[in-house]
Amino acid sequence: LWTAFIADNNSNELLICSSGDGLGWSNNTPMNQSSKAAPSLAMFQNKLWVAFIANNNTNSLLVCSSTDGTHWTNNTPINQSSKAAPSLAVFGNKLWMAKIGQRGGSVRSAAKKRAARANGLKGGRPRRKVVAGD
Repeated sequence: LWTAFIADNNSNELLICSSGDGLGWSNNTPMNQSSKAAPSLAMFQNKLWVAFIANNNTNSLLVCSSTDGTHWTNNTPINQSSKAAPSLAVFGNKLWMAKIGQRGGSVRSAAKKRAARANGLKGGRPRRKVVAGD
């Protein structure tokens, strides 16, 4: 078993520890990273992966991996941001990340602009059907 968490001090340092039985835990090992929200940890392809939010005002999502829980890769930005802690899961032999977008989904991008324009050409959103008793 492995767990990653934020240090209980003002550093926001990410720490990791492990247990063979869920009762006795190893000493906390620094990951040389920090985050302003709880990290998420998953095992995928014989590596531990951790996802977390940068400890600054960008809210950038970052990932690191380790083959031994002691030595970690440098953080890698995934060119996404989140206003809350991400979550990792393994499904269908893929590593998945769930996150909450900035400003509740109102992020502007070229792709979103194209999709909105294409939707508008189709007549926009479908009208809501009014049912008696609504």
